[in-house]
Amino acid sequence: DFFLGVAAVADFAPAEVSATKLPTAAGATSLILNPTPKVIDRVRPLAPDIRLVAFKALAPSNPHAPSPPPPATAARSQADLVLANPVGLPGVGFESQDNLLWAVPPEGEPQALGQTSKARLAGLAWDLIERL
Repeated sequence: DFFLGVAAVADFAPAEVSATKLPTAAGATSLILNPTPKVIDRVRPLAPDIRLVAFKALAPSNPHAPSPPPPATAARSQADLVLANPVGLPGVGFESQDNLLWAVPPEGEPQALGQTSKARLAGLAWDLIERL
């Protein structure tokens, strides 16, 4: 059996919830967000024998030279494989037919799957998943 954690449900939640609608006439407001627990981190304790694949969106510090995720990326979730892609880079991602993807094993270095079409990356990713 496999568990593919393909999307973050919600990374943040409001620190406080208003009991009433916030009136527009009150003007600007500030919103404090707290990080939420990661669903993927709860899978392994519940299903120790499952083959766990996590997907991770990376916020690159340098959009002109994206760097791979650190090797320890799979450790927190105890994933058998993490597939990580940068977001916010020109020419790849949400508004492009291409993307850039790294495969991160639980031990060892991230493997660049390259920058190519999303369809090709999906096939490469699935090949790795099938080998788990």
